[in-house]
Amino acid sequence: MSEIISTNPATGREIGRVHVPRDIPSIIEKVHSFNQKWSETSIRERKRLFLNLKKVLFKRYEEVAHLIAVEQGKPVIEAILAEVLSSLDAVHYLLKKGPSILKSRPAPHFQPLFAGKRARYRFVPYGTWAVISPWNYPFAIPFIQIAHLLFSGNTVVFKPSPITPLIGEKLVQLFLEAGFPEETIAIIHGGAKEGEAIITDERVQAVVFTGSVPTGRRIMELASRKPKKVILELGGKDPAIVLPDAPVERTARGIVWGAIMNAGQTCASIERVYVHRDIYSRIVDAVVEEVRRIRMGNPLEEVDMGPMTVDFQLKKVLNQVEDAKKKGAQILTGGEVNPDLGPLFMEPTVLVNVNREMAVMKEETFGPLIPIIPFDSEQEAVEMANDIPYGLTASIWTGDEESARRIARKLQAGVITINSHVYSFAEPESIWGGVKESGVGRTHGRFGLMETVQIQYMDEDYSGKPEIWWYPYKKTLEELTAMWLELMANPTPVDKVRIMMRLSSRIGYLNRHLNLPRVIWKTMWY
Repeated sequence: MSEIISTNPATGREIGRVHVPRDIPSIIEKVHSFNQKWSETSIRERKRLFLNLKKVLFKRYEEVAHLIAVEQGKPVIEAILAEVLSSLDAVHYLLKKGPSILKSRPAPHFQPLFAGKRARYRFVPYGTWAVISPWNYPFAIPFIQIAHLLFSGNTVVFKPSPITPLIGEKLVQLFLEAGFPEETIAIIHGGAKEGEAIITDERVQAVVFTGSVPTGRRIMELASRKPKKVILELGGKDPAIVLPDAPVERTARGIVWGAIMNAGQTCASIERVYVHRDIYSRIVDAVVEEVRRIRMGNPLEEVDMGPMTVDFQLKKVLNQVEDAKKKGAQILTGGEVNPDLGPLFMEPTVLVNVNREMAVMKEETFGPLIPIIPFDSEQEAVEMANDIPYGLTASIWTGDEESARRIARKLQAGVITINSHVYSFAEPESIWGGVKESGVGRTHGRFGLMETVQIQYMDEDYSGKPEIWWYPYKKTLEELTAMWLELMANPTPVDKVRIMMRLSSRIGYLNRHLNLPRVIWKTMWY
């Protein structure tokens, strides 16, 4: 077996190793063969396990946060707030809301001819899902996705990022410690080769992936070979629009946090700031002042920002800074690596004099950069915000509710927040996902939970009567069908009464095939 070596981004030192398995099919088979048994467990039994999971996660939250800080690089308090808290709350949400969301429900017939039947919607697990997760939120993203999948009766093959494999191991251990059968979730370490082997395995019915656009396209291509459900969250280039009435100090603080938390390595980070010209200079000054207050350092200490996680991402950020400088941008603060702290500590950076032609304004950054550009009109701001292929989140900063809602209706994004940013990931009822190249499908909340199941329609008829449209076709059926078409085309009260009177001449024929009283009642409300 080959190994993956995990290192601490703050020190560069090895912190552990994991094995890459050779026999991936046998691991998938173990999970797949347990599908039926797990899907048949009662909600009551699943709730018992999820109650245990809450207790286990609370018991272990400090060691989980410590591991996140050591392997991924965000400060411990940020790991607790952004990863552990949201995960624990997601479990609590599933326990409180999940059973009612997944409970089968009546599907009342709209067509009056079917009034004698009963129908229901049932929510059926897909079977085996692949969860392929990123390194920037290596705990919360897969934990919440896996929790939703297991709660709805699916089993999971989990491939964590090879950059943060130890956190993936810890995540699976928590589920097993809570009492989940080991066949419900299996972990497979590796890179692209192992990921493709999982996705193309016929026993994997669906895939949820969080990561880059190119990898998302490849996953969709692989999944299409045997049509599989795919949920993709592929990052963003998220805008913040600041209107002239926005409170300067609060707005600056919110924008800096929304852009810099997790060293800017958040798919929903603020990566473009559009400020109305009337307030532009004041916002810029306040943002620079706020950025200069950020304390960088070892994420195990009391700091605001740790290192970036990987060197290839740091190089991309530095390349964007260099490209912007060459094209006329001005760096007001930051722009370099802090060598006293380590090779991955990128100074938070504020750029002005930027334009749409710079990479920093059109390509995902995934680092601690804040480019700020002025605008003169609301329409100009909306056009610039929408003028990219991404559409994950966006925010509007203003005290005017009418303006905020008017602009929000024009923005192309899956999540829009007013006077804040990023936080909605931690709201269990919210959905998470984007439009355009930011992905397809949704996770989180009731709609995210519904994505984990197939909707089955079940219709029942115990009347014992032959259906009116069965063989042999008769002239009477043709006449009745003509009247029914007329009813659908002209469903006014007068037309209903007139057509019902004509139908009364066929009451005997109708009664032999239909629950006539219910059909008549339904027709009057049609």
